[in-house]
Amino acid sequence: MARKNKSIEQLFHKIQILVDNIEANDAIKAALATRGITAERVTAFKEQFNVGKVQYETQISNYSGKKGFSLQFREKLNQTRKTYSDDVEIARIALEDSPEFLELLDLYGSRDVTLAGGFAQMGRFYQNALDNADVKTKLAAFGLTEVQLQAGLTNLNAAITANSKIHDAAGDAEQSTQKRNAVVAALGKERSRILKIAGVALKDQPELLEKLK
Repeated sequence: MARKNKSIEQLFHKIQILVDNIEANDAIKAALATRGITAERVTAFKEQFNVGKVQYETQISNYSGKKGFSLQFREKLNQTRKTYSDDVEIARIALEDSPEFLELLDLYGSRDVTLAGGFAQMGRFYQNALDNADVKTKLAAFGLTEVQLQAGLTNLNAAITANSKIHDAAGDAEQSTQKRNAVVAALGKERSRILKIAGVALKDQPELLEKLK
């Protein structure tokens, strides 16, 4: 990413030099105009350049947003998993003589290690516990209160929301990267074309041609 950004910034710097020196030198403008590089074409190139700079900044912003959401998600997920693990241990002890409740809260067997499966398993645990008065009574006797169960469910929902934001941000980042790459490619192609034409138009004035590179 850093290498790509540096390459784009170098191209932008070269484009800025090209445009500035065309506009600042009447002899260059006149020579280029005879070969089709008119003031209108230079203006259009400048406008395209401005679009490219906006797309560049947008892509950086979207990519940074994706990284930020990823960090938030990791923090929320770690907290949710830790709380859930502790709650499961207490629930298994509290409900060891109630196999139907162990089944209800999906407490038999190992924990699902996949993200989607883990979220679903946690959701069943908290929601089913909150929906059953007898389960809540048994859990509360071991210090796992309704308030704590609700907090666990809230943490879980926050982690699920954070994960969803990552996917949204990833889509935005990918889309903005595609737009940036397209406009940067077009800018590079137009700069190259202008320089080739300038090489013909300013063939007898190499010192002016050098100003555009």
